Amino acid sequence: EAVAEVPLEEVCGNTPLYRRDSRKPQEAEARQEEVAVQWDLPSDLRMVFRSLLQRPELASKAWVYRQYDSMVRTCTQVGPGSDAAVIRVEGTDKALAMSIDGNARYVFLDPLVGGQTAVAECARNVVCAGARPLALTNGLNFGSPEKPEIFWQLEQAVTGMSDACAALGLPVTGGNVSLYNETEGEPILPTPMIGVVGLVEDLQHVTRQHFQQAGDTLMLVGKTHEELGGSAYQELMLGRLTGRPPALNLETERALQDGLLEVIRSGWLHSAHDLSHGGLGLALLRCSTESLGVDVSWQTALRPDLALFSETQSRLLLSLAPEHLHEVEATFRKHGLFCEPLGVVAEATFRVEVRGQLVLDESLSELQQLWHGALAEQLNA
Repeated sequence: EAVAEVPLEEVCGNTPLYRRDSRKPQEAEARQEEVAVQWDLPSDLRMVFRSLLQRPELASKAWVYRQYDSMVRTCTQVGPGSDAAVIRVEGTDKALAMSIDGNARYVFLDPLVGGQTAVAECARNVVCAGARPLALTNGLNFGSPEKPEIFWQLEQAVTGMSDACAALGLPVTGGNVSLYNETEGEPILPTPMIGVVGLVEDLQHVTRQHFQQAGDTLMLVGKTHEELGGSAYQELMLGRLTGRPPALNLETERALQDGLLEVIRSGWLHSAHDLSHGGLGLALLRCSTESLGVDVSWQTALRPDLALFSETQSRLLLSLAPEHLHEVEATFRKHGLFCEPLGVVAEATFRVEVRGQLVLDESLSELQQLWHGALAEQLNA
């Protein structure tokens, strides 16, 4: 219910505008021109995978959120640990889905693309929960804007965010800014944080990221490219960030979100999760439970490690009953999107075959224990 309406010009028309010098740093140019992948296929992808899932950025955050009561004084439908939290609107069959996201690594390499990606990924999280994105808020965390190189990061990132908001139809309701974040003259990585809220029209559309039943078909939506610039895998292998972050086509992103919402509202999906940090490899683990894992056989032209850990944008990992496979494929193709079956949800199994090569054959319970315990172990070390 609308309770007030004020022309935007009256609210924002007289705000002061700062015109500062903006300059792209030479080191940014050099990083972008550098080849992102500078290593051969590791001999043991099993150890690489285990190293990745224990990194603080990728490790399970359950150790943190399980210390708090996420149910108190709320109508929680989906709590922590999924793509978005979902809260039922009392007295209705509707709900609100909410997510916060950001990726400083991408913004560091290319702030324009990084700003776009932060908005797209956060909105994608909300759609994965079964909601139509409604609005956005943000928190902009940067170094000193008095330095032309830092102001360039801020200017580019905000422009990218604006581009994505326009493409996805997301109004910005507000936000905050934290600048001058430096230690002994060294700035933090440029970090725009994005929050998106969306509306679930019917509680039956609420969707979680975790697998629901063995025998379901796994589906990958979106093409995978060799895009390792700024990835968690690159940082593990090189110890630094270089190259360009994954490209983002905003028209494709809009089509992906529209197609996913249509499929969810048709009742065909059992789970949905976006592919982001850590690529498909980590997504398979995040969607697994204590008893449900995966049996994957993926035919791809990419080298196995690049295929599993590429962070190509506008991709989804879905699970669905096999009898709905053709309907789901047809819906995504109607939206101009590529999709392919990957394998099945399997009991107590974590097995991944790429290009006919078995690269992961793990104990599901051991992986879960390692992933869930990694953060606490490092913080208590």
